[in-house]
Amino acid sequence: MEEKIELLNRFSLTARPLGDAVQQLLQQHKCYTLLRTRPAVKKCKLDEDELYVVRQRVIEENLYELTIAAKMGKEVSVDNGL
Repeated sequence: MEEKIELLNRFSLTARPLGDAVQQLLQQHKCYTLLRTRPAVKKCKLDEDELYVVRQRVIEENLYELTIAAKMGKEVSVDNGL
């Protein structure tokens, strides 16, 4: 467990664009899998072309699991009179 925490601290990809994260993984000869997440309720427009790493997990020493999400646009609130 301590080994995985040390790997995460040394090699953080969270909040980075997916392209940058993948490039860094390939340079370090690391393997990766991708999990895509989306909001349960679509309140905002999603920019499907801009993907970011929102979570990373170390599965093994050379295998990372990256959870990715699309960049979200601004939420537009509707004036409901409250």
